[in-house]
Amino acid sequence: MANVIIKVETTVIINTSSSFNAKGREIKRIMDQMMQLIRDLSSVWTGDAAKAYTKKFQGLSDDITRMLKIIDEYVNDLKQIAENYDKAEQDNITLAEQLLDEVIEG
Repeated sequence: MANVIIKVETTVIINTSSSFNAKGREIKRIMDQMMQLIRDLSSVWTGDAAKAYTKKFQGLSDDITRMLKIIDEYVNDLKQIAENYDKAEQDNITLAEQLLDEVIEG
């Protein structure tokens, strides 16, 4: 069996989490702007075509909202993963420090 060493850089995980979070906020901002434009358009465009258009965009908005919830879950999961790795590393350091320095007295 080959020796495998896994080195986890929790700062990279946290930075990735922050990046996901920023992208999610950007997507939400754009979606809100888009929906405001659709609402504004309804003051000058009425009828069945306008209703169908608005309904289509509302469906898109619902899909984006679901996607944003998934992004939030990823952000939280990445933060938790980083915390778990940091805690495990600290626990290992504590255990190593508790080992006896001299096991053979002589």
